[in-house]
Amino acid sequence: AAQGKAEAAKAGAETAKADAETAKAGAEAAQGKAEAAKAGAEAAKADAETAKAGAEAAQGKAEAAKAGAETAKADAETAKAGAEA
Repeated sequence: AAQGKAEAAKAGAETAKADAETAKAGAEAAQGKAEAAKAGAEAAKADAETAKAGAEAAQGKAEAAKAGAETAKADAETAKAGAEA
């Protein structure tokens, strides 16, 4: 009977050890997922910053084009005034 109890205790200890290893593996998997999520968030942030920079560059180009159009209009008016003179 004592031997049976000892074997049961040994089996229980092995089960507990296996549970601990499963829990450890689960914790490592969760950490890996958290790191992947963090990396994904950083990539998304970088994409957002790139998009913002692109939008600012496009705005700059639009303003340059507007300034160019105004210069061309002024040149046309100068040419018209010259022709009238």
